[in-house]
Amino acid sequence: MYVSTSRVARELGLSRRRVTELVRTGGLEATNVAGRWVIDAAEVAKYRVLNRVNGRPWDSDLSWEMITAISGLGGEISTRAELRLLNTDALTFVSQIHRLITVEWFQARNIDEQSARVFLTADSAISLIDHDVLGTSSAMHLYTDIADIPRAFDAVSYVQGNLAVYRWRDGKQRVVGNTPSILIAIDAARSTDARVRAAGIEFVEQELRLWQEIHSQ
Repeated sequence: MYVSTSRVARELGLSRRRVTELVRTGGLEATNVAGRWVIDAAEVAKYRVLNRVNGRPWDSDLSWEMITAISGLGGEISTRAELRLLNTDALTFVSQIHRLITVEWFQARNIDEQSARVFLTADSAISLIDHDVLGTSSAMHLYTDIADIPRAFDAVSYVQGNLAVYRWRDGKQRVVGNTPSILIAIDAARSTDARVRAAGIEFVEQELRLWQEIHSQ
């Protein structure tokens, strides 16, 4: 079922202008019918879940344990992490991890020179989890262990620049090698590219469901 931007605005508690902006930037996937934008109700429901902030944020260390477990990078996990994974749906998982990670934008001159010291994610690594999808973002999306971004990349803070740096809000540098596949997908769910966003969410749903099937036996 498709709904109008006015109805979407009411349901999400946003202004029509904000909904139109989300459509324009790809935050909400819409279809043009007879010159007017309409949005699939399922897309609205998904946006609501991914952007909700109800309840207390998850613990960052526990969340990282869950991420590495689903990605097959860890050994045994704690009972607390296992129970959380068994009782969590994919969209809630994505939403909660989003709350723990911030994205800072820079305009950088020498990204290529730092390629060996960065760990790609989101649009820049989406092809690693879905070979049929390529990110359209002109920016490089990454985690890095470099503390001084401005000096290391010859970069300045810049809204929607060419460098998107993902960081855990608690300041810990958890990604110190290849970015875990499930984290790439979770970060991709932030993308303004609808295909990248959908691929990320689908991957999380698939991997979480598989993990739950294996560990619920």
